[in-house]
Amino acid sequence: MTWQHLKDLKPSEYEEAADGWGDVSGRAYAAKERVENEMLAKLRDTQQAQTADAALGDLTRLAGNFQYIHAECGLIRTALNGFAAEVATPQNQLKAALEDAEHLGFTVHQDGSVSYPAATPSTPYNGMVSKETGDGRAYITVTSPCYTKPTSSPSTSPQAMLPSSGELSSDEASQQHVLAHSSRIYDALRVEADASAGAPLQTVENDGATYVHHAWATEPLAGERAVRAMARGRAFLEDSGWRVRAGSGRLVAMHPTDQTVAQIATSPSGSLRVGVTGPAVPLLRADA
Repeated sequence: MTWQHLKDLKPSEYEEAADGWGDVSGRAYAAKERVENEMLAKLRDTQQAQTADAALGDLTRLAGNFQYIHAECGLIRTALNGFAAEVATPQNQLKAALEDAEHLGFTVHQDGSVSYPAATPSTPYNGMVSKETGDGRAYITVTSPCYTKPTSSPSTSPQAMLPSSGELSSDEASQQHVLAHSSRIYDALRVEADASAGAPLQTVENDGATYVHHAWATEPLAGERAVRAMARGRAFLEDSGWRVRAGSGRLVAMHPTDQTVAQIATSPSGSLRVGVTGPAVPLLRADA
């Protein structure tokens, strides 16, 4: 069976066929009961002759045939219902995967292979000062919406992707640290971010300590897409060693080494709201 056959399969047709075989099984059972209880019983009670014995033998075989039909049709009904039930789960998983692939712009080919468009980097700037000597700084490009694109010329340095010192007084390393966590969560959710539902990096004061906070939201997710995205986020956090606490439509997790807190929560609009908060000075152990 190919993935196309699985996608187009209609379990309801097998369930309807199973109902038909069930009807035949029920009719055969009713016929068997009638032969045994109405015909055979009366014949035994009223007739005693060679002809009656022959008729009893024929009716007994007929009742046995009806019993065979009843049993075999019942087995076919059970097999069809079982197939419809077993295929429903992988079919739903396949349709969910195809839906995610379509949403992300991936192409699923007939052989099951998947191709995807090339990533578009935020900025082509590499920070090179001297091509001859190689002196200067090199920066990797990123595609995560957690990093805002520079609005000036292509020569703008990647530092412009962060708020200026006037907007945020915490150390740049702390900013990068929080954004890195936020970006990894975005990658794990595998859904598009809502550009209009994000916030710049902020500083938060609490009990005399300073924290860097970054918040953003996904686009509205219909149906099971929000559930699947939340499950992917939780799996990523748990697999990465975060201490995760789950509530109704909400995840709260703490990083095991740097005390960064991440929150993922559903919203009435169907989007997922993400918030990442870390110390203004990253707390990293030597073994982290």
